[in-house]
Amino acid sequence: MVSVQESAEKGDFKLLFMTAIITSMVFVVGLFWNDAMKSFIESFLPATDAVSAKFAAALVVTTLAGFGIFLMYRSMKLAEVAKKEITTQTLRVMKEFDKRRKEMEKRQKKLDRILERTARNI
Repeated sequence: MVSVQESAEKGDFKLLFMTAIITSMVFVVGLFWNDAMKSFIESFLPATDAVSAKFAAALVVTTLAGFGIFLMYRSMKLAEVAKKEITTQTLRVMKEFDKRRKEMEKRQKKLDRILERTARNI
């Protein structure tokens, strides 16, 4: 997995731009959830229990967000492993193809020599 710093060093601005947009979207979503959670807690709980409920809600949301981030990271890692496997298989197929092509060229040369000898003998 390429880090943001590596992308910047390589000049891969597409990844940097996508990262910035995703980060800003997550921030905006977080602000809306902040307002929604505040309203929810204030509507159901008295003011004395609001602080503990806010901490509980923050813990739940943090846990869910962490799990979501883990799943995204894991899927990206799996995609990277799959890409490497496909690359490895492609290289293996290309080597096998090259090997068979060379064998066919040798056979063709051998057949050409046999045809030349046969043509000379006729």
